[in-house]
Amino acid sequence: MPALDVRRRTKDRVASLEALRDLARHYRVSMPAMLIRLRNLALWRAELVLWHEMTNGSFAVKRLWGGRMTEWRWHDARIPRAALSASPEKIFGGHSFWVVDMPKGQQFGPVHDQVTRHRGEVLALVLRKQKKEPQGTVCRQSELFPRPSWTPA
Repeated sequence: MPALDVRRRTKDRVASLEALRDLARHYRVSMPAMLIRLRNLALWRAELVLWHEMTNGSFAVKRLWGGRMTEWRWHDARIPRAALSASPEKIFGGHSFWVVDMPKGQQFGPVHDQVTRHRGEVLALVLRKQKKEPQGTVCRQSELFPRPSWTPA
């Protein structure tokens, strides 16, 4: 993944799961490897998180690339559940909260994310400082945020 070529290919692209998939296919690498390259070149400020559904119906972080491993959980488990029941091509995007239990209580992390089904699990791209709206994303309506920030393409 030559730096000059990666910079050229991402110049006019918005950070999204679709763009990450396309770039990974082009370079014949995994999506985590592609994300790490984009982060190392300071082109994207994003994290990729793989979620696994537990037997009790909750979701747990299985793997995380591009950030610090934390035992986050979804504030609203309907979001990863919807992605898990959709086709792998469907990408959902919006705002939500992740929660982690700390010694002094719960910590909430607001996230601007895109989620999709990936091999029986849920893959989430957490975007930092998104400037443009990604195309091809189905926006979910959150109870916490009355208006979606992205519109479906």
